[in-house]
Amino acid sequence: MRTVVDPPPATPIEPVTEVLHGVEITDPYRWLEDQNSPRTRKWIEEQSAYTRAYFDAIPGRDRIRKRVEELLAGKDVVQIKSGPFDVDLVFAPDGIASFAEAKARSLTVEGFRIANLRDIIASKRASGREKDLLDLPLLERFQQEFERLNPAPLRSAAEIARERTAFAREIRWPGS
Repeated sequence: MRTVVDPPPATPIEPVTEVLHGVEITDPYRWLEDQNSPRTRKWIEEQSAYTRAYFDAIPGRDRIRKRVEELLAGKDVVQIKSGPFDVDLVFAPDGIASFAEAKARSLTVEGFRIANLRDIIASKRASGREKDLLDLPLLERFQQEFERLNPAPLRSAAEIARERTAFAREIRWPGS
């Protein structure tokens, strides 16, 4: 992209002054209001050609266009990059049965919802993206170490059975 931008095509100033509700108004570009005049059409074509040339010169434009098209098509991940770090905002994570279930297992830190580590690992594995697959060994090692240092409390079979029974009562079975 050029560091010095050429000026856009000239736009003639032809002031037209009128009084509206007792106030004098001057419009320097009134002549542009007639969209069908050959002069206005020529001006629009010149401005469009200038703008097209400017945007065509932007480095990485094809990558930007592709990303915008993905977002407009409803792509489920938005990446925000800042320095050496990047943040993925994932709206429909791969490898997760339902967003509601993942949300129920998440936690909130300083106002931001953070996915459960097991869901993060499952999603990264299912996405198949190279950057996600490269993250897996470190995340899995972290998970193992965390679970070693913070073992889940043992629960009795009776506790588990009570939870499942309570859950089963909440489900609307067909015909009930």
